[in-house]
Amino acid sequence: MPRTLPVIQMLRTLLLILTLLSLPATAAAQALDASDLDVRLEALRKAYGTPGMAVAVVKDGSVIYSRGFGYHNLERQLPVTTETAFPIGSVSKQFTASLMGLYEVEGRLSVTDQPSQHIPELRFRTEVMDHLVTIEDLLAHRSGIGNIDGALVYFRADGRQTLRIDRLAHLDPDTEVRERLDYSNGGYALLGAIAERVSGESWGDEIRNRIFEPLGMTRSSTSIAELTAGDNAATGYGMVGGEPMPALYEDLHEASPGGGINSTASDLAKWATMLLGDGAFEGTQILPADFLARAFSIHSLWEPSYEQADGSLQLSAYGYGWGIYEFEGRLQIAHGGAVSGFTARIELLPSEGIGIVVLTNQHLSGIPDWVAEIVYRQLLSLPARETESFPVNVVSVRPAITDSGSVSYREINRQRPPTHQLGQFVGDYTHPGYGSFSVVLRDSALYVDFPALSFALEHEQFNLFRLQPYYEIHVNSPSFPVNFQLGFDGEITGATIPFQSEPVPFTRDIYALRADIDRRLNEAAGQDTDNISQGVAAALQLGIETGAHSEASVNALGYGYLESGDQTMAIAVFRFNAESFPDSWNVHDSLGEALAAAGRRNEAIAAYERSLALNPSNVGGRAVLDRLRSE
Repeated sequence: MPRTLPVIQMLRTLLLILTLLSLPATAAAQALDASDLDVRLEALRKAYGTPGMAVAVVKDGSVIYSRGFGYHNLERQLPVTTETAFPIGSVSKQFTASLMGLYEVEGRLSVTDQPSQHIPELRFRTEVMDHLVTIEDLLAHRSGIGNIDGALVYFRADGRQTLRIDRLAHLDPDTEVRERLDYSNGGYALLGAIAERVSGESWGDEIRNRIFEPLGMTRSSTSIAELTAGDNAATGYGMVGGEPMPALYEDLHEASPGGGINSTASDLAKWATMLLGDGAFEGTQILPADFLARAFSIHSLWEPSYEQADGSLQLSAYGYGWGIYEFEGRLQIAHGGAVSGFTARIELLPSEGIGIVVLTNQHLSGIPDWVAEIVYRQLLSLPARETESFPVNVVSVRPAITDSGSVSYREINRQRPPTHQLGQFVGDYTHPGYGSFSVVLRDSALYVDFPALSFALEHEQFNLFRLQPYYEIHVNSPSFPVNFQLGFDGEITGATIPFQSEPVPFTRDIYALRADIDRRLNEAAGQDTDNISQGVAAALQLGIETGAHSEASVNALGYGYLESGDQTMAIAVFRFNAESFPDSWNVHDSLGEALAAAGRRNEAIAAYERSLALNPSNVGGRAVLDRLRSE
């Protein structure tokens, strides 16, 4: 059975939170001093080196402050305005959560429903999850799905804005159901899929039709394509050596329901006004008041943290797409968001009727938190803090790669070298939930090609490598280690990558292919050349026809045989590949290499001649052909 938080511990924590939130607010509210706020926020922006920032403040149903600071494009010196559009990252979750509230009030679902009631083919990794996980668990990050961002970032399904449902049956949970709060972008991707099944519309269209249009959020959108198609769209920046450098946009594809919205300070001020008005805006009920009350209530708890410096205990919780905190004894509802080159935050103090929107084009920046505190302190007549008292918390990024010929991460650790020649690591590696990636050899160095991104493999020690960018990619792509695994026979059988709390195992397709070929050959009578060729063809033909095997993966299989000294098998594999892909110069070149290694000169010459006929610029092949002809 799933574990739950101990009841006494939970009750004590809840009691402490509720006690804090019930403290009397003794400071009297005052009018906002816009000139003073301009000075303070601009000083903070400069201290952070933030290229640009947009801020909006609402109070008691009205926008009382709205400003742009700095530039949304440094290179062109284009100033930020309150109409500048920024990606808002995980602030998007509250919008997706709100769709659930709309469907619930319409009787189309309940947050206590199991997801499979709306997506019948959905299966989780365990039967316990199948029976226990509810929509509410997804909303409150307590389903156990946890962090599956690796599947969504590196193995994204292009052209999709909702989750590939078949993934979930193969992804191990990070925790048990309702064991603890385990933040999950994947859980919100699944909520987006539920929205599509319930409504019959795309997630993006539902957000637009049910929320943006009724609120008049005309500058908001749900994709990078829409953002960049318009004008006044912010460019993102990451800090490199204390200086801002342009960062590529991050298109979230399947993960969009958890972080794919773009918006402006003006549009989000309307959103905040509606939220503080119990779901009503300009006389129209946009969201159900009852659902908002539950969205702003505690449904799961973060681990408490103790600040040794000042002796304070930090307590926080999560509702439906919202974080729940306290500020000076008041209930604080807030959520931040971060994608490549951008950091955003929206905060509410419901008891004071205050809403704050902060949008920046600085990657993983702490400035939105301090902007909100400065505003709170002024509106609540609390003592102001000097700019210098706010710590500068900005995560630096890797510099953009402009020289793809750099060899700094191609060197091998000669003290602790790999167990095999680099060519023997080549192949396709597969996990049923994530998908496949290819390890390839280019210019005597290893590279990894994921469906979405490509990396060079930097050798660390033995069979441990690390992903390193060799071209400019978005700055929200962590550099994971890749640990290649050996089988009992000493062959490279797979690799693990720590995409989740436990490293994710990928099986090397070549190893599975070799095992299948060996099985077929053992079943055949004798080991003559005809039987070998037939065994290879029988093992590979269906994979080629269905797309399970590619030209590259079969070629890698051939090189695996060639480097292990089995020239007969290498020739059989390369010949099959040449027959399957007769117009590929590369497969004929590989066949020629294997034939030459076996001393079959005339056949090798014929293979190289075919390769050069298809690609006359194959300089390496021409050199080998000239040598063979001269022998």
